[in-house]
Amino acid sequence: AARDAFERGASADPEADLGPAGVLAAAVLLGESEGLEEEAGDGPDASFDLLFARGLAALQAQEDGEAVRSLRQAAAVDPFRGWLCWRSLSWVAEITGHPEEAWTYIEMAHAANPEDTWTLYQRGRLQTQRDEDDEAMSSFRAALDQELDFPDALVAMGALASEGGDPDSAERYFERALSIDPARPVVHARRGLNFLVLGELGKAEAAFGAALTLNPDMASARNGMAWWQYLSGDSGQAQASFAELVDIRRNEAEGDAPSQYAETQSARIRDHESKEFWRDRFDRVGRVGN
Repeated sequence: AARDAFERGASADPEADLGPAGVLAAAVLLGESEGLEEEAGDGPDASFDLLFARGLAALQAQEDGEAVRSLRQAAAVDPFRGWLCWRSLSWVAEITGHPEEAWTYIEMAHAANPEDTWTLYQRGRLQTQRDEDDEAMSSFRAALDQELDFPDALVAMGALASEGGDPDSAERYFERALSIDPARPVVHARRGLNFLVLGELGKAEAAFGAALTLNPDMASARNGMAWWQYLSGDSGQAQASFAELVDIRRNEAEGDAPSQYAETQSARIRDHESKEFWRDRFDRVGRVGN
């Protein structure tokens, strides 16, 4: 409906670019922006709204160079709203392998608007990558202060807690995130791995099962389920599950990380089970298992 309204506005006043900007922004939200950014002009008089929407559309189309150009132009046109562009430019710099540039942009966005939820979240993500875990947790908490039901921040906090050796806190974060958005297989898989650390095998099985119901080929959930099988005493099925994952991903690029992990863990299980511990009546020790 919003897109239709903007299209009518654009037809009524072809000289104004608020209509085209609205059409493009609505298309981005609907995931239907492919090709539209070419139709939206970006001349010297283009507005912030049009340039910003054009940048987001280019991002969605994975046209990173065009996205950077449009977002920088938008920030120059309206510096007071430049933080919207800078947080997006931070993301582009991150995914294109420029971490310092990503950090510079997110710091600019944060300085201009320290209460923006997505700026705080992106800042926390980058702080995690910089091994600034305490600062990252503070950023994620600040994001939650702005938007209480923000599952992305909760998941990130759960991951930090899990990796920091606090699986009980991690479980609370994962549980809350899934209560907000239960259709996220990655979170179910993370929760399953955390349950394995807690020794909650039944809950781990349920979490991995939920992840695989949503995404049957999800590598982390399949590897997690294999570990659940091993810890539950069925090493044969665990090895079969690891082998099945490798087979499913046989067409992936060489060095595929999930396949390598599955092969390594399966080899560890075989190595462990090939060792034996025995004593005869003279208490001579044979091969000792680790």
